[in-house]
Amino acid sequence: MDKTGYDIDGVISVGVYPSKDSLIITGRSYEEAQETMLYLAQKGVSNQVMFNPLPYNQKTRETSGRWKAKCIKEFGITRFFEDDEIQIKEILKENPNVQIVWCNHNLSEKENMKHTFEEEILMRPKGTNLYNGFVDLCEKLKRNNVQKIIEIGSFKGESIAIMKEIMPNAIIISIDPYHTQDDVNDGLQNRDLSSVEKEFQKSISSLTGIIKVPFKSEDIHWLFQDESVDAIYIDGLHTKEQVELDIKLYQEKVKKGGFICGHDWDINDEMITTSSPDWFNNDGSKQIRKNVTEVVNKFCFNEKKIVFEDSSWLIKKV
Repeated sequence: MDKTGYDIDGVISVGVYPSKDSLIITGRSYEEAQETMLYLAQKGVSNQVMFNPLPYNQKTRETSGRWKAKCIKEFGITRFFEDDEIQIKEILKENPNVQIVWCNHNLSEKENMKHTFEEEILMRPKGTNLYNGFVDLCEKLKRNNVQKIIEIGSFKGESIAIMKEIMPNAIIISIDPYHTQDDVNDGLQNRDLSSVEKEFQKSISSLTGIIKVPFKSEDIHWLFQDESVDAIYIDGLHTKEQVELDIKLYQEKVKKGGFICGHDWDINDEMITTSSPDWFNNDGSKQIRKNVTEVVNKFCFNEKKIVFEDSSWLIKKV
């Protein structure tokens, strides 16, 4: 094993990545392991991680530093990348000869923060099929002069940011209540989405032409006139019942010649041409895609469907 160690927050999180055989020693609690491993995987990092054995509500910056000091000594680490001066002091008390690479910056918080699944997960990380395929869909919409879009289910706003990058003049109406989801196949089931809504606000803070509608789609459909938008993108609750309801209520909002689109088509593995996050290929996600495909095939006419590598689908309304 390489004798160099890395912290996550303030080090890997700002782009200082470990070599293949380096050890990651984090102050994050073992209670945050699932979220953390997902976060690292999205960054292409698969190194061994040593998690703090203390529960989240019992750890401090000082105890995190002592945990790192113990691991550094046990594994014979000779150089360690760290950003927190308080934890550096604790490390050097136990390991006076270790070389500390101090990542001194103001790019991340130093306080004892809990990292949640909702904050860590990215739906469209760059370099994956989930990003590339959606870009292709947006380019298709741009070529067809799409100017006004309703998106049902916006999560952190990643898709909106991509749409605005490709179609900067488009008006995008985001419908998402950020309520707890009730879908056994969804990794976000029964989770508090308030932190996700905060991330959404950050994502759109510098963008113009975004209209946020924080309601359930079925409660607000009356607000939009028939044939008033150029496209809809359905990516809300993925139960068969809800997908069917969203299609029924919103397909008439699209102008003739516009596009009915959505996410989670049941694509073949061969279509996934680049790397994708682990959650995209788990059993729950696969069942969601089967549900969506069944409903779309039932309700979306006989028109030709275009399917993209992120599992987005597009139908031109005639």
